[in-house]
Amino acid sequence: MHKFKLMVAGAAMLASVAPSLAQEKTIGLVVARTGDPVFAMMECGARKAAQEEGFELTVSGPAEWNAQQQIPILRAMIARKPQAIVIDPTDSVALQEPLREALAAGIKVVTVDSELGGDLGIPHIGTDGVEGGREAARQLAKLIGEKGTVLVVGVAPGIAITDQRHQGFVEVMKTYPNITVLDKQFAGDSPDKVASAIKGALAANPDLAGVHADATLIGEFTGATLRNLGRADIPAVTFDASPIEVDWLKQEYLDVLLPFNPAELGYLGVKNAVKQLAGEAVEPVVLKGYTPVTRENLDTPEAQATVYTFDCK
Repeated sequence: MHKFKLMVAGAAMLASVAPSLAQEKTIGLVVARTGDPVFAMMECGARKAAQEEGFELTVSGPAEWNAQQQIPILRAMIARKPQAIVIDPTDSVALQEPLREALAAGIKVVTVDSELGGDLGIPHIGTDGVEGGREAARQLAKLIGEKGTVLVVGVAPGIAITDQRHQGFVEVMKTYPNITVLDKQFAGDSPDKVASAIKGALAANPDLAGVHADATLIGEFTGATLRNLGRADIPAVTFDASPIEVDWLKQEYLDVLLPFNPAELGYLGVKNAVKQLAGEAVEPVVLKGYTPVTRENLDTPEAQATVYTFDCK
């Protein structure tokens, strides 16, 4: 009888511990936007790392690059009590408070791609956005013969990575006395706003020499706008290398793509989280990236290796 009671008690203890163990082996990935090849690749890398480390990966994110959409999704992830969260914050300020809540709940946090502001001490894995902006400026300056008026179209202010890219872009463009950079226009995720920005710049500057797009969808919409306007003669430089951007490159409505490696960000984000959970010290990581892809080198193995895909294989 005593032996039976002991077995029942032991089973009850195991039942109570099992959910906790499951929670301890879960990492949440909160992307900046779903349905985007950048974050599909980030998820692929994160899943590979999670599998290697024996963790379950839970992925969520907003449909648009929008902090007010990402915050409730992040809080829902926090409520699930994963052991760690890897996140690409859509706003360097607005995401500070909910991530402070995650830390207070004992959840380890890693930011990837776009940095978080403030002093929360969260380790970050990203690329050198300022240098990316510098390279975009160098490429566009070369395309337009180092003279003329150029337009920059971006997602929104307050996104650390694109703010850094613009900083580097303006820094280099100031070294070209014959190039004028118009005030940056923000378009969110709207193709109509991208089209409006380019059309407005052309109306005010009929001799517009070039366009720079600072993120994936902006690049895609820039290519579409220039196609609709029949303006393949206006050079355009953009970040990333989505399948749609590559298609516009082939059709000559985009001229230079500047991809990085989102899969590596996701992979190292999870690896970094696991190190924190093991009590190991972690340091910020800055990855190399932004190697120009053009029509001339697109078919090389090196360029093809940088093209984004929705397929983890």
